[in-house]
Amino acid sequence: IRLNKIGCWDTINKLPRLYSSQNLGRTWTKLQKYVTNDRYFWYVKDVDTIENSNRIVHMEYRDMDLFPQRVYLVKSCFIPHCEPTPFQVHCDSLGNIDAESL
Repeated sequence: IRLNKIGCWDTINKLPRLYSSQNLGRTWTKLQKYVTNDRYFWYVKDVDTIENSNRIVHMEYRDMDLFPQRVYLVKSCFIPHCEPTPFQVHCDSLGNIDAESL
């Protein structure tokens, strides 16, 4: 199955958000807010090898609820509803991720 997917990084609303569309932009689903510019990408062939890996998006975002640090976190999820991947479940069990790791 081939998915026609595109991503959009919203900078207009002063709240950087990442969206995805599976129907060439007719409808959009918000994946995450506070996504770091140029720090998100679709699955990597031969690295993301699990079932439905062509639906994976990886991203870095800031957790603005952790004041005053506002740390950077990594997230990996399946589009369209950003369900966590096995990689994400593993990362969540590790705790903090190095900001320069993505």
